[in-house]
Order: sequence, then structure tokens, then C-alpha cells
Amino acid sequence: MAVASFPVAVGIVLSIVLWQPHAVASCGEAPRTIGAFGAENKPAAPVPMPAAIRSQLPDLVAVRQVLTTRLSPSGEQVIIYDAAIDESDPHPKVAFVVGGKVAKVLDETQTASGRGGFVRYLSGCPFDAAAHRKALALAFSTAFDGSGSAFAIIMWQSGEYGVVFNPHGMQAQLVLRRGSVELWTSDGTGECVWCAQHYQLTQYVWRDGKYVRTATNKAKHTYDPALISGTALRVKAPE
Repeated sequence: MAVASFPVAVGIVLSIVLWQPHAVASCGEAPRTIGAFGAENKPAAPVPMPAAIRSQLPDLVAVRQVLTTRLSPSGEQVIIYDAAIDESDPHPKVAFVVGGKVAKVLDETQTASGRGGFVRYLSGCPFDAAAHRKALALAFSTAFDGSGSAFAIIMWQSGEYGVVFNPHGMQAQLVLRRGSVELWTSDGTGECVWCAQHYQLTQYVWRDGKYVRTATNKAKHTYDPALISGTALRVKAPE
């Protein structure tokens, strides 16, 4: 598919009804501007960081977000930061800080492995994966034009932080629920990369310590891929 030119793409976005597929809470939006080279995201302003912590973060260029979570019994701060100066390919890393000490650092090969390169952080969201099981979901865009999507669900297991699930797709959104997640991913049948797309919905349930796929369906309507991927993580309250 061809990437729409900037004027055409703007017209496409404005003409699509911005209907949200789920009445659920956003986990930090990353609004997307469609330009000649695809989806462009303005990086969040760098977050100030104490020198004692900065000195422990390998290859730190700019801190993009700090989240306070309780994945482990003691709780932690999660620091997402860029490890390269190139905004199109910043090599994001994820650090876990406990008691003022960096306990672990994950890089893009662990959080968004094999997803087309040019990994850029979009948003993060703590959620209840199951009863008495806390998790953190992270969303990234990938590929030069930003059309790829990669997600990482991180938990505390066997005394350490680790990625338990790495779903990925095209221009995607991950809906988080207690006990399950739902991945919305474009099937790539639009008239252009950033034109309205049909979406495939895949359900995964948390079972025996891992996410297991249970069903795949196709949405009846088309959706604006810039809107869907710009709200990459959403949380739905228990029904």
C-alpha cells in the first residue's frame, strides 16, 4: 500500500468519524500526525531525573515517562527513557527502580523484539492482569513509517521483572481487562497505509501463568488507524 500524501491524509483523517471502539479509559494518548513519511509522534518532553538515578541508567539521553507501580511486593518506579539521540530510532529502555537503586533494565530487544526496527515509545499503563496479579503494559510504534505496533506486558515473577507477553500488529491497540486482553490490529486492506482500515480482534485470556489466544473476529466497520494506534493502550473496567 502507498503512504498517503500529507494533504490527502489530512482530508482522510478529518472525513472519518472518530468513533472509539470501546467505552474505556485511555492510558495516555500519543496523538499521531500523518505526514509524507507516515505517522509522526511528537516525543513527550523530557522528565527531570535526580543525578543519583541518572547515573545508574545506561546510555541515557532523555527520560520520557516515570510510572509508579506495585508489580513487586515492595513497589517500584518504572522509568522509560531514550538511549539514542535519533528521534526516529531512539532505542527506548525500561528501568525498574527500587529503593533508589536500578534493579533491572530492559531494552527494545526484550520489549519490542523483531518488530521492524525504529522502535519509539508511545505509552504505558499499570493494570490488574488477574486477581492479586499486577502488570504493566507498554506500547511502542515500529517501522520507519510508524505503522507497526508492539506491546509488552511486564510482571514480577520468580523474584524478578520480566516480559510475559509480546503481542504485535499493524496500527494496533491493546485493550486491557482483568483476566484478558484484546488486540485490535489492521488487516492492511485500506486504500492506502493511513486510510480507513478493517480491524481484526484477537482475544487472549490469562490462564496458568500466561496469555492464551481464545478467539479471533473481524470488526464490521472500518476505523481511522491514526486514532486507534494513537490510543494504543486502553483499560476496560471489570464487567
